[in-house]
Amino acid sequence: MIHSSPVPTPPAASSPPRKTPVMIDHVEYFYEDLTPSQQNLVNHVADLDRKLQVAQFNLEEVQVSRDAFFSLLKAALQPLTTMPPDALEIPKAPAALTTPPCSTQFTQQNQYDAYMQRSDKRS
Repeated sequence: MIHSSPVPTPPAASSPPRKTPVMIDHVEYFYEDLTPSQQNLVNHVADLDRKLQVAQFNLEEVQVSRDAFFSLLKAALQPLTTMPPDALEIPKAPAALTTPPCSTQFTQQNQYDAYMQRSDKRS
């Protein structure tokens, strides 16, 4: 495991150069003392460590989201498994709600009945 800050920060102009410690398997190295190829490998390992952390974080989010959606699915299916079949029927509206609000308006059946009565009187 590597523990470091792979890209060293530039030293201040007045202070002596400070080396960046890199711990590899409990052995301390200095980033600036490594060859360019070794520095490149340290940077790759550090970048992959960051990507692993991000992937684990994203995995946690996806797992929690999946669990939440599964809970919603189970809750949505719950009424279908616990209610009797006739409870799913839509109740009919009361008669008071189906009649016109004004007594001067006629339903189609009333209009037909009135027409038939007039036709009978003419014959």
